[in-house]
Amino acid sequence: MHIALEGEGIFGSSRGGQAETEQRMGVASNRSERSRPAIIYRILVAVVQGAERWWNWAKQPRAS
Repeated sequence: MHIALEGEGIFGSSRGGQAETEQRMGVASNRSERSRPAIIYRILVAVVQGAERWWNWAKQPRAS
């Protein structure tokens, strides 16, 4: 009986948490819709910096 009550409490809290999470995700997706160019720009900068680092490393003469 005690275990069943605990389970009910867990399920109840998980439902409430899920609703909160969905609301937060909705807000987050709206924010990301507005700032999508900024996110794409950040990704491009990261890729370019990574490629630059790799290119500099690849150009280095390495003593074998």
